[in-house]
Amino acid sequence: MAFDDRFQFYQKISEEINQMQVSKDQEFLRVHMNSLQHSVQQHVTQWVDIYGKLLHESAKTNLYSLNEEILVSSYSNLVFSVNLLLTPRHNPLHFSHLGNQLCL
Repeated sequence: MAFDDRFQFYQKISEEINQMQVSKDQEFLRVHMNSLQHSVQQHVTQWVDIYGKLLHESAKTNLYSLNEEILVSSYSNLVFSVNLLLTPRHNPLHFSHLGNQLCL
């Protein structure tokens, strides 16, 4: 959730910068704000890139952990299934024992 808040914050700043006037008259001065707008936009873009990379790394780490849990769980289930199949009462060695196990 923190990433989303940061992305929204920087998106809002970017929108506000784009809506600002390029120049402003102050008394007898005209202030051109092109370079300031450009610098702030670059700074915002850099922060969005940084947070994007952090989000990517965090998601990647979490997905690898989840994958590891799934693999361990699958392996455990496979070993359990193989053990069940290899126990004598579930895997008769001769057809004569099959009838006893099926209660025939």
